[in-house]
Amino acid sequence: MSGFTLNAADLARIEADMTAVRGEWSHSVAFRRVTGGVETTLAAQSVRVAAEGGPSVRQGQASDEARTGIVLIGSRTLDVRRDDRFNVDGRLYRVTGVHPDNRAFTQARAELVQ
Repeated sequence: MSGFTLNAADLARIEADMTAVRGEWSHSVAFRRVTGGVETTLAAQSVRVAAEGGPSVRQGQASDEARTGIVLIGSRTLDVRRDDRFNVDGRLYRVTGVHPDNRAFTQARAELVQ
């Protein structure tokens, strides 16, 4: 089986499609990032927030936390990292991972922390 390679035209079409997808239901998000013990709030960026699945409950020593997975879709230059936190519609989310291929757009996973 041979590998599949995207050329510049393919990537441009994907980027345009994902820009349209983001435009349908975008949120302005200001990620909060802790580096060296100092929290910084980044400038707001436009992302699409989509539900990944139903809620789950994790049991901790001190309390239980309800978590719902979501997917963030942003531009290929979206500045987001694992463990960044942000709010949408009054709810707190934490980024759990960022897809490494951002040639046409950036995709990240996050969970709702209540």
